[in-house]
Amino acid sequence: MMRTFVTFLLVLGICRVCSSFENINDDEVKLKNILPSGVVIPIAYKLHLKPDLVKFTFDGETEITLIALITDVALTLNSKFLTVHDLKFVDLNTTNTLESKYIEDEEQETLNVTIKPHFEKDHHYSLQIKYAAILRNDGKGFYMSMMRTNGSTGYVVTTNFEPTGARLAFPCWDEPAYKAKFTISLTHNKTLQALSNTEVLKKEEENGMITTTFKQTPLMSTYLVAFVLSDYQFKEDKVGNFTYRVWTKASAINQTDFVLKMGRKFLELLNSYTNISYQTYMPDKIDQVSINDLRPNAIENWGLVIYRENYFLYDEASYTTRSKINVLMTIAHEISHQWFGNLISPKWWKYIWLNEGFGNYFQYFMSHKIVPELRLGDMFVVESMQETAMDIDAYPVVHPMNYDAITPEDIRDLFGSITYQKDT
Repeated sequence: MMRTFVTFLLVLGICRVCSSFENINDDEVKLKNILPSGVVIPIAYKLHLKPDLVKFTFDGETEITLIALITDVALTLNSKFLTVHDLKFVDLNTTNTLESKYIEDEEQETLNVTIKPHFEKDHHYSLQIKYAAILRNDGKGFYMSMMRTNGSTGYVVTTNFEPTGARLAFPCWDEPAYKAKFTISLTHNKTLQALSNTEVLKKEEENGMITTTFKQTPLMSTYLVAFVLSDYQFKEDKVGNFTYRVWTKASAINQTDFVLKMGRKFLELLNSYTNISYQTYMPDKIDQVSINDLRPNAIENWGLVIYRENYFLYDEASYTTRSKINVLMTIAHEISHQWFGNLISPKWWKYIWLNEGFGNYFQYFMSHKIVPELRLGDMFVVESMQETAMDIDAYPVVHPMNYDAITPEDIRDLFGSITYQKDT
């Protein structure tokens, strides 16, 4: 029965993936901090980022292909702490460049664009934006992660976009319902390896720098976009044309066999369980990467899962059973999100419990299937249901499951025990 129910939900999700953008109901969700609906649909992004690891800044170029839903003179997208240098608005039906002006609204985290004379309903447009920003050091958006190895300090450039961090890296419609396809390019030093959601399409060298361009992604929400620049080492396991890879610092690479093995087992188990193949949407690879100071335990970016180091590294000789359980369940949780959250995504953050409830359930269910001697099915009843969900739900002040979080701060607050545990 559970399998039938899961398959039903996935079918609904595929309908959402394949369908046009579904407008947010303005009666249901208040307009403050919400982008105006029913104006344009972003369908594709071309994103080129050039981080400077000396100045801790980056330059960006974003080209967004849009479809106009109405004839109008104004559109609004998300942008936060990005300094826009140039903006062009091109009608792809006529190739004409329309006159445009823009205003950045720091409070609303938006970029408001006015078009003269107007944009036409059903026309396709290209919104081209050049900008610059600071590489952050607070674990949000596009940021620098400090890494100490053998007494020396280095940096890994990485991302943390969930829930509203993509707007810190590139102008975008940074709400989960606005799904689009992404083509990502990173210009970087030759000593670094670039990773993103999809496999590398090409590498080009110019002036001592490499520009790595990745294959176009499937339709996905902005919070699932990810990229990493590092001098990490990797291990891999190939099955036909598909590659499982894990990445970490050189000194820890021998502690990645467990995550490589379990990542493959969990992905194959969910392929069978849901009867929907991961490879249908991501045909080439899945990368799993460790970041030592990642704020959450892990981030489920589609095709590029990022973990905090202590929820990623494991070997039998050096770690406790509790560490093994933590790593095992975190891998299961994030792999399950490749279906529940990535393929199927919430229309708005009030429904994030649909992502996390399934993730929490499968982290116990799949772990128990793969390593039954740990008895994680029993642990689910005690640890997740009794000690967490029932206990916290008895508190005097608890937000409901469907909570109309509007501001970025309120949205972040949804990622707690009620969202993860109660709905399981």
